[in-house]
Amino acid sequence: MTCPDTKNTSVPRGRRRTDQPSGRDALLQAATQAFAQQSFEATSLRAVASAAGVSQNLVSVHFNDKAGLWAACVATLTTQMQHSLSVFTTLLGDERETLENKLEAVLDLTAQFYLQNPATNGFIMQTLSGDPARGEVLMDSLLRPVFDASRPLLEEGIAAGLVRAHSPAIVTAIIHLTLGHSDHFMQMMKVMDSKTPDTAALQNLAQTLKSLLLIGH
Repeated sequence: MTCPDTKNTSVPRGRRRTDQPSGRDALLQAATQAFAQQSFEATSLRAVASAAGVSQNLVSVHFNDKAGLWAACVATLTTQMQHSLSVFTTLLGDERETLENKLEAVLDLTAQFYLQNPATNGFIMQTLSGDPARGEVLMDSLLRPVFDASRPLLEEGIAAGLVRAHSPAIVTAIIHLTLGHSDHFMQMMKVMDSKTPDTAALQNLAQTLKSLLLIGH
């Protein structure tokens, strides 16, 4: 009687396929998901490496340690957010667009960002509920730039009577807390309305949010 092959196949060995992300990118993707679901302290590098399909020593090669991996995740999210902010800044400077259209675009761009980066909000919430020093890094890298970019437009919309709020901070918090949990929202939608595609569900959520926040939408 021959024994079955008991070799550990949990971590792929050899060269990665061309359609797979690099080991570094795979680690960043897996780590962002992990940090979005649990605290920094509870996140296991072994589990992250396993989810990425790479050896754990690759963390040391690319990021030195868990703190370095977390910082690299923040840098990646910041780059992605800056791309969205550049589109938003271009829109704000377009004098052909009406104030109403610009306000609606804020929600559309936010919904699109979270659809493409669903783990961002969880990453932010887990970080802010943990070590204050990491929370401050995240505030400076992600949250303050977003608020600073949208604040003048929201203040103009409130002054013009187009926004159902008295504070740009409240509007920003509502938008990001609502659209930022798109993964939870879509999971619930799959239970209640499985025929609606994820993209359409998130677009409908953004449209509903417009109706709730923007007067005359």
